Amino acid sequence: MSEVSMGRSAARNLKELGEYAGSVLERVRRTPQHPELDHLRTQLAERAEALARQATQVVTVAVWGEFSVGKSLLLGTLLGNPVLLPVSAIPTTCNVVLLRLRQSEDGPAVVQEAAVEWFTDGDLDSYVDHLAYTATQEAHLAAVTDLVPADMPRGATGVAPLRAAVTAVADRSDGLSRLRGELDRLHAALAHRPTDPGPETLSLDELPLVVAHPGASVDPPDARGLRSRLPLVRRVVLDVAVPVGVWNLAELHGAQVQFVDLPGSSGGTATIRDEFLAAEEVGAVAATLVVLDANRGAATKPQQLRDILRRHGRPWNAIQEAILVVGGKFDTLPSTPHQQVEDGVPVDLDSAADLRSLLEAARGLLPAGGDERIAFVSPLVTVARADADGGPPWRAADVTRAVGGAALVVRAAHTADQWTKVDRPAGTIGTALAEFTVDGGLRHLRAMVVGLVNQRGLALQASVATKVADELRAHEARLDRKLNQLGADLGAGDSAAMVRTALAALDRVLTDMVQDARSTLIDPYSGIGSSAPLRTQVVDDAADEVLQWPAWTRLLAAVDGGRVVARAASGGSMSLLGARRTVPLLVSDLAEPFAQTCRTLFERAHRHLLDAVGDWLATWEGRVASAMTDLAPLTAEPARAQVERLPDGDLLVAALEYVQDLSVFEDKVRELLKTTDAPTDDDVAAAFPLDLDRAFPWHPDSPQDDDQHTSQYQVLRYRRELVRAASDRAVRSLSELQAQVRELVVVNLEDFRNQFREWQDRAEALGRAVDSTGT
Repeated sequence: MSEVSMGRSAARNLKELGEYAGSVLERVRRTPQHPELDHLRTQLAERAEALARQATQVVTVAVWGEFSVGKSLLLGTLLGNPVLLPVSAIPTTCNVVLLRLRQSEDGPAVVQEAAVEWFTDGDLDSYVDHLAYTATQEAHLAAVTDLVPADMPRGATGVAPLRAAVTAVADRSDGLSRLRGELDRLHAALAHRPTDPGPETLSLDELPLVVAHPGASVDPPDARGLRSRLPLVRRVVLDVAVPVGVWNLAELHGAQVQFVDLPGSSGGTATIRDEFLAAEEVGAVAATLVVLDANRGAATKPQQLRDILRRHGRPWNAIQEAILVVGGKFDTLPSTPHQQVEDGVPVDLDSAADLRSLLEAARGLLPAGGDERIAFVSPLVTVARADADGGPPWRAADVTRAVGGAALVVRAAHTADQWTKVDRPAGTIGTALAEFTVDGGLRHLRAMVVGLVNQRGLALQASVATKVADELRAHEARLDRKLNQLGADLGAGDSAAMVRTALAALDRVLTDMVQDARSTLIDPYSGIGSSAPLRTQVVDDAADEVLQWPAWTRLLAAVDGGRVVARAASGGSMSLLGARRTVPLLVSDLAEPFAQTCRTLFERAHRHLLDAVGDWLATWEGRVASAMTDLAPLTAEPARAQVERLPDGDLLVAALEYVQDLSVFEDKVRELLKTTDAPTDDDVAAAFPLDLDRAFPWHPDSPQDDDQHTSQYQVLRYRRELVRAASDRAVRSLSELQAQVRELVVVNLEDFRNQFREWQDRAEALGRAVDSTGT
């Protein structure tokens, strides 16, 4: 399924969940007053309102990275203005900054409105609890016991006793000393906290006071004492106008995207408060841009991000599917591509140590086969290219001054030019490198964000909203049970209402099934039940199949001194290291194993998909059974007698029997899969990534007889290319099969639901008749 289609599907799901929330609120309004129902009505209304809020199509993308990695410059350039946010050569951002995007016609991106949100009493309680927890941890490391007073109050009143306790032992460790500094700043800020700390509108001149660390920018006059209250800032909210020529937000299909720029982590000016605020934000994050410093590469430590997610209950494997990794400051990569240009050789990821180090760090954050979510970026190249193309919409002098001078911009452009002179790797990494040379990789990154929002951001948003909807349904079930318990005391009108309520409850199960079939069954990134996502399963299968080819064992066995050695044997045949060793020396020798692998992967995709459909139906059979259990009192005395007195009282029994059997859907899917055709020979040939007429570099007749091209690493490189190609072909097959299965299940489910709704219409007519006669 395409990213665009997935975005539209998730948006539709959110819309339907919002409509469901509205229908529940209407039901609450119509539920009769009764002492035993009032509390349930109130709870139901609160949860329906929560679902209505969650079902909005707002997708939050976090921007995370270590200190001084250039996140603010990157984010501003991404939106169309490098100096949109305070930028400096030293670590700058000191608060969470939320950027809500709005479309504008032309010019640079600008901040239209700004406000600062302060800690509420609840926020302050949580922050002081976090400081107390940190104090306990640091005290344990410093062999200090009973540091935090047992009777310490929560919130603002707990700061003074905690500060006194930490100050007394601050010299015992650097961690305790750092904590004392944080408590000192918080204690001083509380003296300036207003009684009602509501949001405050900011002028654009005041932004550096609440966004940038002191000394990172030239501070404007601070007439309102914003700096003195800095430790109490919850976040800064900016409404940003993004020019349509830079980024057409219509590509997001109605989703409202907002970026949240988190303070730099892991050293520098990072504080305990920064970590606390980041953890508070991740609950609403649907996707994450992780910005790595190209200079640091594998030295980057993403563990803090994982720890924050774990503390918030967000599983790492789930958030992995919604990550983009940005190699920031890519123009500063130490030796590549300059060394390649000097030596006149193509870029080899196995020998370019600095680039390989960066890729290792990036791949460590992504699921297997996730190279398509890696971008190489330099805002300085963007600035240089904009100058060369006739002038940018922003003031060039402001940008060069902010980034440290025009010389850095010139150097960045030179690096991008160097990349155009070397042969880049094939595949998505080569594409990302090529995009870097065009405009610093920003165009490519925008396209990746659009794809992620459509493919995963809205889907994750819909997933969270679905969980809220499940909680709402559980509360509806409690209300239904209470209505059933009161059945003996209800008149004919209430009995008719009970029938309508029962049918509506089962109809919601069918409606949810249709909605879930449109998203879960077609989403290759969704795991069903305890299974791994379908895409992950077929990608893993592809790797397993390709890696088992005997050719690799024979090739690697022919390694001598780090090179694959081949020579002609007697009679003109080829052998490796002697007449007894033979290897496929032509690329065409790998074509048949590749074709067989593609056919095998197609069959495995069949099995995975059928298993997934079975698991999905089993889940929904449980939901149906649960709904029927909740409604069972209606078919038992004394409620049954009331129902049977109604002219169409047998409707409920018929509906319960009709909705039970879902196995028919699995049978239909099995029949459908029997009729699907495997990839044709032409399909497989088109997917084969290598030139069939080419000899491998270690062939005796190959002109490339050198250490570079006959290195054992070339074997691994070819193997990776073939794994990736087989994975891509398998994922395409899976997508085609899923599209057919989705269409089959959705069409049959909708027919199923339409039949069911005929009974609802009859029950509704009965209810109107009872209402009009009062009998």
